[in-house]
Amino acid sequence: METEEDRAQRMITTIRMMQLHPKRCLDYGCGRGWLLRSLQVYHNAYAMGVEWQDVDPPAVVKEIVETKEEVTGTFDLITCIRRLSSAEEIRWMAERLTPGGTILIEEETEWLKPILDRVRIPHLFINQGKFSQSFIGSNYGELRAERVVETVELTREEGGAWYGR
Repeated sequence: METEEDRAQRMITTIRMMQLHPKRCLDYGCGRGWLLRSLQVYHNAYAMGVEWQDVDPPAVVKEIVETKEEVTGTFDLITCIRRLSSAEEIRWMAERLTPGGTILIEEETEWLKPILDRVRIPHLFINQGKFSQSFIGSNYGELRAERVVETVELTREEGGAWYGR
């Protein structure tokens, strides 16, 4: 079973492969904050999280709030790893994204694709079997989508990727 620490390292690898250099990051549903801590260490980024459930053992960073109403400012990277529950949450994240920023969502494929179809925001969807990733932001046009697919070495036979609205 993948631990929160393992998931954070996997996401850092994805962020590096995407050639993202975030400076202001938000992790929606951050758990104990391992991804936040990694973003602080590897990117020297300001990173805050939203976690509405009690975490035990305690969080590994201090920059965690309990409600999205406590989040202020905008972010160039917003992540939501296996914690998405509605299309409205994607819209909320999009409102807090800086121009040229990226939202990275990882969720169960059968759940994520229909939500993205309802939101109608340009996105790159990478089907990885049970879990899939989506990248949302103004910089994800079709040319960028092709480069991303090459970067993560996916082919359509392995599930593929597509750019959608």
